[in-house]
Amino acid sequence: PHHANMLKALVAVLALCALVSAQDKVSLVWYGEAYCPYCQEFLGGGLNKTIEAAGVWDILDYKYYPWGNAYYNVSACGRPTYDKTYSMVCWLTRCGVASPPADCFEGTILCQHGPGECIGNTIEACANALSTPLVAARFNYCFEIQNGANPNSIRACALASGADANALTTCYTGPKGVAANAANARATAILTPQHLGTPWVLLNGKQIDVSELDDMLRLVCKAYTGPKPAGCP
Repeated sequence: PHHANMLKALVAVLALCALVSAQDKVSLVWYGEAYCPYCQEFLGGGLNKTIEAAGVWDILDYKYYPWGNAYYNVSACGRPTYDKTYSMVCWLTRCGVASPPADCFEGTILCQHGPGECIGNTIEACANALSTPLVAARFNYCFEIQNGANPNSIRACALASGADANALTTCYTGPKGVAANAANARATAILTPQHLGTPWVLLNGKQIDVSELDDMLRLVCKAYTGPKPAGCP
């Protein structure tokens, strides 16, 4: 019984340590889109430096939503071609609510940079859905920065990052990709305040100005309250 009690106490302490560790992590959430030059600048610069700095990934609670300024061309807001000023804002206002109309997250998607962006967003959404966050982040870096979001690079980037190329291809061309897009659209639509552009980056819930994005490693390390990893400046 004595040993059993000691074991229970040890398990409780370890669980508490894990909980505290999770609570101490720095939340880094961003909203972007394929083919976006400013997103690529962040992805290839400040974000990549942060992710790859020694030990820094371990202090991050990281999420990426590849949807950006896309929207579903619902009848209440729809126009024949992409229209950020009217249709996107209309869609965000109509659909970024607790109980959105049934047509908000289905049907035709219009993307700021055209159909190629829509495909790229879906591929990145599938990478997020099918992989660990670190594998997905590395896949997206390869896909966007090293290959210009070319769908033909899926296999090479999957190999480089540890993602599953066959699963990614099946996802982005099928119903799993449709579902992943809808989930990212919903996450983007409910942002309060509404996002004004991309990349839209939140550090511990606070929006970071575009001018500070290249300094993300320092900002993350400053926000972390535990012992600083080796990769912190």
